[in-house]
Amino acid sequence: MPSFDLGPTIEYLRQRRDEITLVIEGLESLQADEHAQVMPVRQSDPSGRFAGLTRREAAYRVLKERGVKMTVRDIVEELTKGGFKSEARKPIDSMRAAMRRDKRITRLEPFGAWGLQEWEGRFIAEDGTPREPVAMAK
Repeated sequence: MPSFDLGPTIEYLRQRRDEITLVIEGLESLQADEHAQVMPVRQSDPSGRFAGLTRREAAYRVLKERGVKMTVRDIVEELTKGGFKSEARKPIDSMRAAMRRDKRITRLEPFGAWGLQEWEGRFIAEDGTPREPVAMAK
């Protein structure tokens, strides 16, 4: 057992891991942009509430309906429950790329949470209760 505190080292490495993950996601979304721009959203259930919508519109509607910040993974899962089926090889990357091109949708936190531009300054949390002020990611 080491005689010194490993906590700061572990925290530093975790921060670096998060930064690296963000860079990787950015690169993957650039790669996915080529496919996301031309691939329309396909629905597994034509009667689903997201039938016939583009990726951007579907993501916007999920965020608007839920009213809370969400990760791209959570957005794709919610869309899938509502009949959404993407033909993209990497649906999460394709959705992220589409969301970045929609001016109504913005990244709220540097590492994953997304929301609507109209929420700036509003207090929201995952369960819908007020907790923290929403600040747009730089």
